[in-house]
Amino acid sequence: VLLTLGSGSRPQRCRGACIALDRPGEPQPPARPVDLSPLYEPLREHFAELNIEGAFVCGREFVLLQRGHAGGSPNACVHYALTPVLAWLFDGAAAPPMRHMRHHRLGHVAGVPLCFTDGAALPGGRWVFTAVAEATDDSVADGACVGSVVGLMSAEGELLRCHALPDNEKVEGIDARWRRGMVDVSMVTDADDPRIASRLLRARFAM
Repeated sequence: VLLTLGSGSRPQRCRGACIALDRPGEPQPPARPVDLSPLYEPLREHFAELNIEGAFVCGREFVLLQRGHAGGSPNACVHYALTPVLAWLFDGAAAPPMRHMRHHRLGHVAGVPLCFTDGAALPGGRWVFTAVAEATDDSVADGACVGSVVGLMSAEGELLRCHALPDNEKVEGIDARWRRGMVDVSMVTDADDPRIASRLLRARFAM
């Protein structure tokens, strides 16, 4: 199944959808709407401005990435046990409590903090992420992007490395495939301008 998530940054962004996939991975309509409020409301006790920008399944955990901003809002990785998440999505159970949370400092570009925009799981509990340095102090308003990176986290949440991406493009999505000690990543950009098409970027890293 494909689970899509709103960011929670506005009331209308507390909606998601479950879309069934067939064996080759093709979407099978219709999409089933999901009210994310029961999952997101407890997080507002920890974040003055909620902005969920990434989600992935890592082993037996469901992980959300909270995107910070230059106004001081933190980056964070929020972990849930996967089984209760599935029971909430498909069996009508109560929304699960978080298992644990980690805050992350990813560095700066030109004085602007790098903040999560997406993540993807790798074998062994490690995960890759994209982050951008966007000159804004608001979780909704866009700002100038002064740099983007793709990075690697350990299973314990330790930042292992970051690779700077060229051209200051705002990279907001990532998919990863582990192959013989290398990671093939696909990333998508968002120029915050309807006149400029998003781009699909591909790269291979030794991680």
